[in-house]
Amino acid sequence: MNSRFLPILLLSSLIAGATTLVKDGKPVASLVLPEKPATIVKDAANDFIYHIERISGAKLPIATSIPDGNAIILTTPPLLPKDEFASLGRNGFVIRNDGEKLVLCASSGGLRQALYYILEEKFGVRWLWPGPLGEVFEQSKDLSINDMDLRFRQQLPSSRWHCGRPAKAYYHSEQAWQEFYKQNMLWMDRLGFDWDTSIRSQHAFGHPGWLYGKKYMKTHPEFFNMLPDGTRRPDPYHVNGAVEYCSTCPSSEGLLQQTLKDWREKRSGGYPFGPNLFLGENDANGSCCCPQCLAADHSDDPNRLERARKRFEAADPKWMEELGHVTDRYMQFYLRALAEAKKTDPNVKVIGWADYANYDTPPKYSKLNPDIVLCFVGKLMYPWTDEKVAAIRESWLGWSKTGAKLVFRPNFMLDGHCMPINYARKLHSLYRFCLEHDMIGTEFDSNIGQFGGNGFNYYLLGRMTRHPELSFEQIQDEYCGAFGEAAPIIKEYLDYWEKISDSQATVDACNAVRRNPVGVEVGSWNYFYTKAPLVYTPDVMSKGFALLKKAQAKATGKAAERVAFLLKGLTNADLTLAAQRLHESGDKYKLAEAVKKLDEYRESIEGDFVAEMAHLKTWENVCWDRTSLEFMLNVPGEPLKDKWKFAFDPETVGEANGWFAPAFDDSKWESIGVNSGWEMQEVGKRWRDAHKGNDYDGAGWYRFRLEVPKDKIGQNALLTVGAADETCKLWVNGKLALDRPYPYQGDNDSWATPFTVDITEYLTNDGDNLLAFKVVDTAGQGGIWRPVYLKFSPKTAVNLILNPSFEERNSNSSNWPSHAPHGKYMHGFFSEKPHSGKQCYKMTCNDINQHGANLFELAWMRVFQPVEIKKPGKYYFSAWFRTDTNYTGQVRIWVLGKGVKQERNAGSSGGDWKQIEFPEFTIPEGTDKVTVYLNVLGALGNIWFDDIQLSPLE
Repeated sequence: MNSRFLPILLLSSLIAGATTLVKDGKPVASLVLPEKPATIVKDAANDFIYHIERISGAKLPIATSIPDGNAIILTTPPLLPKDEFASLGRNGFVIRNDGEKLVLCASSGGLRQALYYILEEKFGVRWLWPGPLGEVFEQSKDLSINDMDLRFRQQLPSSRWHCGRPAKAYYHSEQAWQEFYKQNMLWMDRLGFDWDTSIRSQHAFGHPGWLYGKKYMKTHPEFFNMLPDGTRRPDPYHVNGAVEYCSTCPSSEGLLQQTLKDWREKRSGGYPFGPNLFLGENDANGSCCCPQCLAADHSDDPNRLERARKRFEAADPKWMEELGHVTDRYMQFYLRALAEAKKTDPNVKVIGWADYANYDTPPKYSKLNPDIVLCFVGKLMYPWTDEKVAAIRESWLGWSKTGAKLVFRPNFMLDGHCMPINYARKLHSLYRFCLEHDMIGTEFDSNIGQFGGNGFNYYLLGRMTRHPELSFEQIQDEYCGAFGEAAPIIKEYLDYWEKISDSQATVDACNAVRRNPVGVEVGSWNYFYTKAPLVYTPDVMSKGFALLKKAQAKATGKAAERVAFLLKGLTNADLTLAAQRLHESGDKYKLAEAVKKLDEYRESIEGDFVAEMAHLKTWENVCWDRTSLEFMLNVPGEPLKDKWKFAFDPETVGEANGWFAPAFDDSKWESIGVNSGWEMQEVGKRWRDAHKGNDYDGAGWYRFRLEVPKDKIGQNALLTVGAADETCKLWVNGKLALDRPYPYQGDNDSWATPFTVDITEYLTNDGDNLLAFKVVDTAGQGGIWRPVYLKFSPKTAVNLILNPSFEERNSNSSNWPSHAPHGKYMHGFFSEKPHSGKQCYKMTCNDINQHGANLFELAWMRVFQPVEIKKPGKYYFSAWFRTDTNYTGQVRIWVLGKGVKQERNAGSSGGDWKQIEFPEFTIPEGTDKVTVYLNVLGALGNIWFDDIQLSPLE
């Protein structure tokens, strides 16, 4: 075994002995914590006690003083000379048996590591994934620790894995949402991840702690990049010209002095400032074209600026490719800053980037030193071809030869979506290679929580964090061994996905081009699911399922549950693939059904730690557009499709020329659909081909000939538009029925929000009608990009509901009493975007009952109204409601009385008003009263109600 990867484990000549923790299932030892222990020490101690109890059934007590007899003593004063103890690093520790006492001595971080080290080394505990099922150990009624005298230094004192809190809106259960994040973070603590924030990566100048763009763009433009046109401003083709993404001018003396000034003032103030000087460029290419920066590159290409200028003037977002590699300008900036900063603090380090954007190649003219720490990103993403791995190794080696120290800061852990990818063997080899060549830390982006799909990659990375000496085979055997008799089959399962991951089919799939509904070519990690069906074919997936079925037949007990865990992960992937194939087919109605099936399955497993659902849905929604799909499954009428006519209006002459009139001749207009923006359809592609690859922005017109069925003529007619980007006007039979500007009522998301128009009064009695939409788009996708629906309902007699639209404020309590059994609510009449009139009723849940066993017990409020019924017969009921866009609770409408039980449930309305109705129901003889209940339950957030109607049918 390569000694370079062995942790420091030095046997001492101290007093040896044995510490008994548990005897015959009873606790024998106590756990003694330091005086005023840090939170991380208390948490680790409690977790240690938890594991001992799971292994033996005995719960160790925590003592406040050292008892007689057996004890584990956690202490921070060093047992070694100060210099020798310091050599153990941030997370080093000393453990020794001293008679019946086991003494752990370290800093707070080291004590945490020491407790988990004991669980690993003495009791064989392993953590495959978050949650109890991932905890692997052998049960025993007797636990002792013998002759444990060592000093340990973790080879990488800084090892971070980014893990953001998932969006709660994408979870059905708040408990599952909270538990996933909690257990995921705990899992990483157990495996030894621990972050030294003094050497973290950072896009410094756009960071919330600095915000140089917002502070200095106007007063000190010389701090920022000079574009090829000579201006100093954000690149208009990068992230829409966002100032926080504007690259700097690393040659600027003013920028250097400002960063030094800020550092000197705030370096002891904590995040984002610290003892070190962070100079990482913003999340952008090096784009400065000033003479000083160009000279610092030492390029021998005299024409690069002119070529860059031409591409910039042609609106080419990749114009900076002509500048070539700009590494040396940044390395010179780091060296100048380091020399100045050392005058204040001789121990300071400068933290920057390596192998990122167009400063990816090692510097040719700048000699660095160990006080410059570079966060190495690299361009390695899935699939891990031999060529990619060789290139990343070569780049790393080149950067390590500069004299700087390196933190491995890759993005490849973002890969995979929920698919069963396996690059663990190559990751192991690359990790070891980097450790041999000046790696002082790791910082991986990101833990996306897909443990059931590609969790073996995660486990391997975790095990190498504390134990880089382990071979790949040792780690794989550990993982597979947790599946008992099925271990050989699980190894075969992992090998199968490794083979698929290394296949040419995977390379071809990842190189394929896809376009999402916004017209952007998709690839890379965030849209991997759009390409996955090209390699994860039904045949490929069926072989994976067959292996797990074979493993199920062998495994028993916990091992069988773990096989089932992997099966859940593979099923999640399979249902995702099925939905994406339907998306590719263009059949949105079948896609809606497939996504519903997928989401229902995910809801059933969201508490099992198989997959972090928010990550999956966030990126899937870009292409699948769940809001539109939910509309299709809760159809607000019949979809209007197949007969739409369309024309661009670049000169904006449509209104003046009567393009909205029924008699206007649209025979030369083109056909179009209303399921996606015009850029994604043939009409948009032809425009793009004719205009040098540029999409159309401006006015576009849609016309639809509507034939109303004879039995619907004279009924109420509601037209629902799934979404129109951005402004929208509607004419019905030549009369203006809607003028919806953007943003609508201050809502910047109104371009993606459904809306409903009552067109009853505009329809003709002969059934032949003309709908004409004018949509104006200024950026991104444009047009009607979600379906349009028409819903008819019979006209009714008098409304029996009192104050149905909540217009009479003083009738709040008399007509609409309220009741809130669980949770805390604010409620009342509000003039906040009502469905009609000037007011509506709003309920806001601010707190829920965390111990509730169901939606009603978590949070429940209702307003209600008893309604007097004077005669039996057929009745109609309707209620309009609106929720927050990402509301996760339920709306439940009841009409209840003797012989009457009408109920309807609904989820989020997506931010728009939606209707719940009982089109026709019977109130029988003898029923003199029914009660209307407007219930909300199960989650935090806002819900509005308006226009409640209960009427006898004519």
